[in-house]
Amino acid sequence: MSWHFLTIDGEVAEAIRVASSGQSAAWGSVYVEAGIGKTCWRTSLFPSKARQGYMLPIKASVKKAEKLVEGDVITVRITLSKGASR
Repeated sequence: MSWHFLTIDGEVAEAIRVASSGQSAAWGSVYVEAGIGKTCWRTSLFPSKARQGYMLPIKASVKKAEKLVEGDVITVRITLSKGASR
């Protein structure tokens, strides 16, 4: 299993952009705590000019823990964080 990336665009991306103004890290990334199901992790959202939003990396261990497969419809919780991702 490898990493997958979730696109965050539209109104949600704009809300993240406004809320994180002045707090972005290298290359415009934004520190967040993300959650899918019972699994939570710290990561960064990466800006995507092509999609006019952000990309959320979902690592293999999260996919495995939540039994995710390509094509699944999921709900993701995102909280902005001030600290570096781990």
